[in-house]
Amino acid sequence: MQIARRFLLAACVAALGASPAFADFKRIKTESQLQPLIGKKFHDEHGNWFRWNANGSMSGHLENGKTFAGAWKWHKGFVCRNARIGGSELGTDCQKIEFDGKRMRYTRNRGRGESSIMILK
Repeated sequence: MQIARRFLLAACVAALGASPAFADFKRIKTESQLQPLIGKKFHDEHGNWFRWNANGSMSGHLENGKTFAGAWKWHKGFVCRNARIGGSELGTDCQKIEFDGKRMRYTRNRGRGESSIMILK
């Protein structure tokens, strides 16, 4: 019985260690660190996607059929974007960007807001 409990505990710890919440994200601190991600498509689990384009525009598509469009620029360690979904303006937001080689985590409001994870495809 004691062995079964230890095995179950070890399995739970291993599962938690492999989850995206525990990924080894590294902060993107410079525009040159961001450059390899420009032009790449990032997807979420709902089928939404977006990309930063080299000309400073952003594009994407949402599962509800609406388009995501806007402009971005690098500013003092953050990606600042002004975007819209369909006809609705989202306004400007500067986001902290982190990357683990496959997943990108962005955190709104200069790293103090809500975070989301997108997967590089």
